Amino acid sequence: MKKMIVPVFLLIAAGLVAQEQAVIKEISGKVEIKQPGKDWVPAEKNQEVSKGAMLSTGFNSFAVLDLGTSKIQMKPLSRMTLDELMKSEGAVKTAVNLRVGRVRVQVDKSEGLKHDFTVKTPVSTAAVRGTEFDFDGLRLKVLSGLVAFSNASGQMRFVAGGESSSISGTSAPASTEAAFLATTSTTITTTVGDSPKSANQSNPSLGGSIKVTVQ
Repeated sequence: MKKMIVPVFLLIAAGLVAQEQAVIKEISGKVEIKQPGKDWVPAEKNQEVSKGAMLSTGFNSFAVLDLGTSKIQMKPLSRMTLDELMKSEGAVKTAVNLRVGRVRVQVDKSEGLKHDFTVKTPVSTAAVRGTEFDFDGLRLKVLSGLVAFSNASGQMRFVAGGESSSISGTSAPASTEAAFLATTSTTITTTVGDSPKSANQSNPSLGGSIKVTVQ
């Protein structure tokens, strides 16, 4: 009897966590893909994208990646890696690494399903809560929903639909991590629409600016 319990338990556990499938739904212009352990090749419509795969778009090119409960549109001259795409009971975890360029992300709200969606860049991170936004690592424009926007130092603020936020440094960091941590300062500035939102308005948590100095 005990020998039968273990296989059944393993089958149940396997159903709780599963690898989701990413598929390229649209392609325009020059789009290339590098699957794990393979060379760069031209990407194709309806092609499956494995975890760890890297996508690249050329001049005047774009690609749309369908991840089931979310979509990513890669703008021209962008390079992105799919780091994680997992679905467990009641939650979907997605993580992409935007090496360069800009993306538009749409995360669909699903009843009873929690989203953990993160876009990382060398200098910042955008984590979403059922939303749509444009992001290039330094500039964030939220079209709807809510985005937790943070820099590499851990400074974070929430940016709501209709708002924009940006990160900038007073001096350009070198290519090494140590040089980046030595950057003199980092500023996150949030605006509503096209105009800056004053920090002395009734809701200062959504406006103003925050300056972080790294010693």
